[in-house]
Amino acid sequence: MAESNDNNLLDFTVIKLKSLAEGYKKKHHYDMAQQVEDCLQAYLDGDVTVLWKNGLPYVKLKQEESKNSSIAIR
Repeated sequence: MAESNDNNLLDFTVIKLKSLAEGYKKKHHYDMAQQVEDCLQAYLDGDVTVLWKNGLPYVKLKQEESKNSSIAIR
């Protein structure tokens, strides 16, 4: 069995959400930056799933995934 290299993997979602938050801060959209940072924390905590469509993150609460509910961050 081959050794796992999971510690060498980059999580695109984490990188992209951090970048989005910084972009909003540079544009002085602090409320939007905070929403993205909250989303990132929920993702890291395992509370949400983030899907990407046309470059935008769509956030699904894990307990509601079966209901097909999502929130777009713009």
